[in-house]
Amino acid sequence: MKKFLSSLLLVACWVALRPLYAQQQYIGGIQLSGNHKTKDRIILRELTFKLGDTITYAALRTKLADSKQNIFNTTLFNSVSCTVQDTTAAALQVIITVKERWYFYPIPVVELADRNFNVWWVEKKHDPQRLNAGVFLIKRNLRGRNETMTTILELGYTNYISLQYDFPFIDKKMRKGLQLYSSFYSNKESAYITENNKQLFLRDDDHFVKQRFQTGAIFRYRTEIHVRHNLELNYTTYAITDTLMKANPEYLLGGKKFQQFGLVRYLIELDYRDVRSYPLNGYYFTGQFTRWGLTPWDNVNLTELTCQVSKYTPIRNRIFLLQSLKFKTSAPDPQPYNLARSLGYLNDYVRGYEYYVIDGAHFAILRNEIKYCLVKKKLTSFSDKFDNLPFNIYVKGFVDLGYVKDNFFFRKNPLNNDLLAGYGLGADIVTFYDLVFRYELTTNRLKETRLYFSLRAMI
Repeated sequence: MKKFLSSLLLVACWVALRPLYAQQQYIGGIQLSGNHKTKDRIILRELTFKLGDTITYAALRTKLADSKQNIFNTTLFNSVSCTVQDTTAAALQVIITVKERWYFYPIPVVELADRNFNVWWVEKKHDPQRLNAGVFLIKRNLRGRNETMTTILELGYTNYISLQYDFPFIDKKMRKGLQLYSSFYSNKESAYITENNKQLFLRDDDHFVKQRFQTGAIFRYRTEIHVRHNLELNYTTYAITDTLMKANPEYLLGGKKFQQFGLVRYLIELDYRDVRSYPLNGYYFTGQFTRWGLTPWDNVNLTELTCQVSKYTPIRNRIFLLQSLKFKTSAPDPQPYNLARSLGYLNDYVRGYEYYVIDGAHFAILRNEIKYCLVKKKLTSFSDKFDNLPFNIYVKGFVDLGYVKDNFFFRKNPLNNDLLAGYGLGADIVTFYDLVFRYELTTNRLKETRLYFSLRAMI
């Protein structure tokens, strides 16, 4: 009898509210609060509706959810809420409330010079001389327009200085953006060749064996909220010593000690993920075309195409699936050693092969991962800048496959031109300010089983 009465009540509520959901209503006001520094238009740009639209309340609920996610993905705010003040009024009032993050980060930083934490901790025996110490000065949301200025100064294994300024919008329609950057680094030690899929290093305590200067600009065009186009123009110079050139005459190709080139890179990105720092729902596609060598004076001739597509699927309550495919192809062969990178760098690797590098002109990676949200909490603190921060723990299982096609380095590197496979179990801890701790127990085709740690999300 109780179930019958409950069902009858639900039907009565649906019948009563159905006209409200189907009725066309007018958005008469959009009220913003909490954006003490951020300009209103930075938030309004992310909305999937606008003042004066006529829409059903049911459709508005969907658009409010999408708009909330878009605002949160600007990474300017710790929390975002979107509500309707009075659903029975002729003109709806939408209220958007945000909590802003800290925008100035003078961060003392210690960084690894090696490819990942596992290589530094195990193979290099956590040698403190292979660390860089310095400071990141990050000023976000300058002028309340989501502009960012970043200055980096590091000393240690690598001497590095960088200056970058990011204008997310340079036009009235807020679709075009610009980033300007320059950087310089120098090293007294450098990987000079790969043998047995391990980097070999050369050191000279009296000279910088490698120096690089780079400057450029990235023009951005955002045709809609989820679609971005980037066009990068760049000028780079490399200089190496006689010692490094003699150790590997193909480091800059053809026994050169100096390398210069112009670069043009075009990227298209379709980003329909729910949360970019740790997505659980949606899909992502990026395609990138890069050309090194633009003038007769450039001594690099290289063209590269890279694509990635990832799908994030919620299967049922707290269970999620990740599927991702990425590939790269480039020409011609051979290529300079300093540019011939494939698997083993940054986020391009098959799990279980973190200690190896596989250089070559072409590669593909297929990733499959299923995870369960074991803990889902919100943290509170003394400051609203650290209020309502997530603390989530996911346990997972995964299988990765990869392959590098190589016609140049394979003779001394047995993992080149061979199927790479890794599988295992792990846990991700996702917490404040997009920080992710990854722990993974992985077995590879070499029958090596090891525990790996990373601060990069597998996305």
